[in-house]
Order: sequence, then C-alpha cells, then structure tokens
Amino acid sequence: MREANFLTENNAKHLWHPMAHAGEMRANPPRIIKKASGVEITDLDGHTVLDAVGGLWNVNLGYSCEPIKKAIRDQLDELPYYSSFRGTTNPPMIELSWELSEFFKPDGLTRAFFTSGGSDSVESALRLARQYHKLKGQPERTKFFALKKGYHGTHFGGASVNGNANFRRAYEPLLPGVFHLPAPWDYRNPFNTTDGAEIARRIAALFEEEGGNYFDVRQAILGHLQQGGDPTPFDRIQATRLASDSITFLCAEAIKETPASAV
Repeated sequence: MREANFLTENNAKHLWHPMAHAGEMRANPPRIIKKASGVEITDLDGHTVLDAVGGLWNVNLGYSCEPIKKAIRDQLDELPYYSSFRGTTNPPMIELSWELSEFFKPDGLTRAFFTSGGSDSVESALRLARQYHKLKGQPERTKFFALKKGYHGTHFGGASVNGNANFRRAYEPLLPGVFHLPAPWDYRNPFNTTDGAEIARRIAALFEEEGGNYFDVRQAILGHLQQGGDPTPFDRIQATRLASDSITFLCAEAIKETPASAV
C-alpha cells in the first residue's frame, strides 16, 4: 500500500465516489479505512473504532470471519468463476439454489436468480416482472408501484422506483409508468389514523385509482425495512397486497440482502 499522503491526495482525483461530487470529496476528504477485524475498523491514521454500520449494513458476521475466508480460499483454489448462461453451470450455484429453495419452501420459492448485488437484483426483478406478463399475453401491464421513502438501489430501474426524490431528481426523466404510494406506517402517515386495516385499505384505493398492475414494496423477506431501518408492518403489506388483486408482488432489500420476487 502506498503512503498516506499519496492516498489522500489522489483519492478524489481518480476515484468517483457514489452519490458524491468529486469537488466535495477533494475539499473534504473521506476517512480512508485501511483494515478491519471483527466489528472494528482502522483508518489511515491508526484510529480504531466500532463499525456500528457494518460496512453498508452488509457485514453481518464481522470482518475477516475465518470460516468465510476459508470458504473463499477453497473455492478460489478449485473454481474461481464460471458462467451459468445457457449451456454451462457450476456446482456451488446448484447447491446454493437448492439450499435457498429448501429454506424458503414455506413461502413457495422454487428457483433463485443470482446477481452481483442488490441494485442488480432489483433491476432483474423489474425486468422479469415485465417479461412475465408479456409471456402471459398481457403486454399492456407495464406500471410499477413503489412505497414512498423506499430505497431500491442505484441502477436505472431501481432509481426510478426509489421512493425518496433525492435519489431520483438528478437523473430524471427515469423509467415511465412508476407511481409512489404512502408507506403503511402508524407514524406520520397522510391518512391521520393508526388503524392498520384502514391504512392498508386507503393505500389499496390509491393503487386502484391509478389502475395499477404491479406493486413493489420496500420489504426484505427477513426484515421488511424502509430506508435501512424503519420497519413496515408485514400484516399491512399483506393486506394491501390482497386488497389489490392480480398484481405481481416484488419484495426488495437492496443493501442488506438481495431482492426476491413472488408472482
């Protein structure tokens, strides 16, 4: 690793940080993290702190977890990579897809589509939803509905269904046919009620008013979180879904885990 002054000076000269202006990164250099172990990270100046965020909420088992490192080393020695496009596949992907299908069997999941991250997963789910209705002879079903304040990644489709305008404004116009509905929260919802069934009914009414066909929610299979932390009551998500009949329901968690699609 090069010396500290070189790294600090050249960071924003050549590295484009996500959702940040290069000039801002040069004027206010970010903290450079040089190593990590367990739940702690150490910066370039030698300061060690607790990483309460867990990377980007994705280092769930800590840094340098030995079983994970060993599994990576063993797989690199045997087969670093191979494609699963038509005509080829590989044992780890087959085994993991089986494990996932067994784990989610109560939910009806039968297949897994692997991607390189949360944004890729959201993009794939949106695309597959469109393809699904074309194959069913319903090409007119093109609208997407998302919950306000939800976050769905940085790709074009994901940015389009993001429920926070701060993540859309700089890139508009985005994907057409996207509508945003209020999240079914007790706190500060626009309906001035804490009755979960009433909140779900009103959201479903807004959905029907727009003639919706898809309903995309900011909900992880194990966590259903809004903006990385605020829980959306699962019973209200289910109630809203059931109140809006014949929709393709996408469950997405762009950061902590990859999305799942349920048709």
